[in-house]
Amino acid sequence: MKNFLKKNWYIILINFVLIVGVFVFNALYLHNWKNGVPNSIHFKFVSSSCFATLGLINLLFICLRKRDKLNFSIAAAIALVLCMAGDVAIEYQFIAGAACFALGHVAFVISFYFLKKFHWLDLVCSFVFAIPAVLFLILFKGFTFRDEVLRYVCAIYAMIIGFMFGKSLSNLIQSQTKLNISIFVAATLFVVSDACLLMELFTPLDGTITGLCCMAIYCPALVLLGSLIYFRD
Repeated sequence: MKNFLKKNWYIILINFVLIVGVFVFNALYLHNWKNGVPNSIHFKFVSSSCFATLGLINLLFICLRKRDKLNFSIAAAIALVLCMAGDVAIEYQFIAGAACFALGHVAFVISFYFLKKFHWLDLVCSFVFAIPAVLFLILFKGFTFRDEVLRYVCAIYAMIIGFMFGKSLSNLIQSQTKLNISIFVAATLFVVSDACLLMELFTPLDGTITGLCCMAIYCPALVLLGSLIYFRD
């Protein structure tokens, strides 16, 4: 542990500063958003920039160390940048934001496949989760979608999330490493966060509570995945 801290102290410090930035600016965003303060989304954008920077900085450090198996780190860093773009875009146009997030989750799925190649269990775990989620979104009439296009956009997004969650679960079942456990936890947080976002935007439930839950759960998932880009061993 001493050697690890001595060798990586500056990387740990930079990670700490950026992670604190993610949570502090997210907390400021949630506080101001809840109280109706104008331009509160600027805090959200700074928070998103912090987790994207976390991923890119860790990718830079791991490249400088010339470590092998960089494919996971590269794909995960790209995913974080796409999620940052989604955070910005969704404030102005839902479908554009959903598209960025969907591409981000596709990149996360690809990163998980770089860790462990395709296995038949991937499909089983993915379809067991994705098919019920998609059918629920399509058939349940309690959602308040403005038009049917949004319903199918959310269904496609749920399918992608299903494959992300399924691959993380499959990897964990096949190999119970700390890395796979951490990735599964992050994927689970994404599922819960996206469910909260769905309830915030498209149900009669109190959007303040579900919105707060969405962002409070979403940021730890991104911070965890951003940290794993470097600290994955």
